[in-house]
Amino acid sequence: MLAAFKDGTKTMVEMAAVANATGLLPDVPGMHGPKVELADLAKVFVPKADGGIFGRRGCVDYSTGAIAPGVFAIVYSADQRVRADMKFITRADGPYYLHFRPYHLCDLETPQSIAEAVLLSEVTVAPEAMHAEVVCVAKRDLRAGEKVGGIGGPEIYGRIYTHTQLTAERLVPIGIAAGGTVRQDIRKGTAMTEESFAVDQTTFVCRLRRMQEAMA
Repeated sequence: MLAAFKDGTKTMVEMAAVANATGLLPDVPGMHGPKVELADLAKVFVPKADGGIFGRRGCVDYSTGAIAPGVFAIVYSADQRVRADMKFITRADGPYYLHFRPYHLCDLETPQSIAEAVLLSEVTVAPEAMHAEVVCVAKRDLRAGEKVGGIGGPEIYGRIYTHTQLTAERLVPIGIAAGGTVRQDIRKGTAMTEESFAVDQTTFVCRLRRMQEAMA
């Protein structure tokens, strides 16, 4: 688990969940992940046309600055009434505004979501479509015939892509990679494809994935 934190897979999975819940997309594979502090978030996490790093509006990304365990969102509005209200609330001129919460309580929020689903039939997030995926990437040079372990192991890590990219390039989701076999030599840092990597189709999680794909 610690290795999955350090190699970035955990961040990729979390932001893919946000992407699928909201429809926001990674701007580039793996996102940008710049080191940005609180005061500059609303200056950097905006489109290039406005002095930021994104090629478009509506992206998911993360900062490697001293933001954790906080969470943030940068919001935009061209509506003058909204901007007047946001200036009153945030004291910023806009049109990009920072919403920041300096903590997240996952140990409480996760069981609460489970309880609400089971007891009250309420959903926390209900994605209507797949927007992003976490793809399996070689952590080191892999040779044909090798079997790989799971998330956090020495062979693979995760990198976020759009679902469109995964489908077009036939990339392998990291969630079903454990126990699979390398078909072709794969260089370190290369995303795995269905041609270069054979997923173990017998695993429970892979069967669930195929059922999900059939429902799309």
